[in-house]
Amino acid sequence: LASVAFEHVSKIGKKVIVLGGGNTAMDCCRTAIRLGGKQVGVYVRSPKVDMKASDWEIEEAEMENIPIFENHVPKEFIIKDGKLRGMLFEKVTAHYENNKRKLVPTGEPLVEVECDDVLMAIGQDNAFEWIEKDLGIEFGEWDMPKVNKTTMQSSLPKVFFGGDFISGFPTEDDKAHQKSIDLIKAADITYVHVFPYSDREGTPASKMPKVSGADIKKRAKDLRIVAETQRQKFFKTQVGTIQDVLIEKNSVGYAPNYSKIKVNQIVECSSIVSTKILDFDSEGLVGCVNENL
Repeated sequence: LASVAFEHVSKIGKKVIVLGGGNTAMDCCRTAIRLGGKQVGVYVRSPKVDMKASDWEIEEAEMENIPIFENHVPKEFIIKDGKLRGMLFEKVTAHYENNKRKLVPTGEPLVEVECDDVLMAIGQDNAFEWIEKDLGIEFGEWDMPKVNKTTMQSSLPKVFFGGDFISGFPTEDDKAHQKSIDLIKAADITYVHVFPYSDREGTPASKMPKVSGADIKKRAKDLRIVAETQRQKFFKTQVGTIQDVLIEKNSVGYAPNYSKIKVNQIVECSSIVSTKILDFDSEGLVGCVNENL
């Protein structure tokens, strides 16, 4: 997903297998469709009712006619002539006892599924290898960055860590919602991903007092408005600055602070050009290559 967002990847094979049952898997399968996948399927070890993905994520994937195959445990890749040709899956059934689940093989023959690409959306480890250890960001227990518990600021003053904002989580009242808004402003967060809460039967949250659907939608809208205001405010601070832009594609690249910037002339990919930021639009910042000033 990061490679797609940064435009390193722009296409995919026609037959795609997505492994995993969380929100990331749902994002991967829908993205695969947009990259040209014609036969995209999600394969999950567990029963569908146990998937960790939000209900609305599952619904949106199914609205795009993406099938979800439950109780399929991946066993091995099929490689022919040095190329990926498919995967083998073992079919299982779920047995529940004392609130614990056990996946038991059905004994049926392994299922062979042809594919051109496999997207493994099953990672559970902290993945901060991309952060250079000499930048000044301190890490603590479980190799997690040390942050201010209120603002999420790291030990490097200009670096903050964030996640998703969920609107309408059970028991959330107007005061708690306002705290989310205040946090976005106080931490000066400039990019926010908002999730409206989606109830899943059987989870601890499903047993808690619910927020009305109307309030969930309104609060999500509130958060997105604040997020867009923060984004615009940040863009304004960049106008007039000089940025070294790494060009990736179609004269669009990224500054050291990861701002997306479109320059005013054709520049060779992988070039780094000194750029003066002149303005911004809905896509990001707009700049002029220094040699033309």
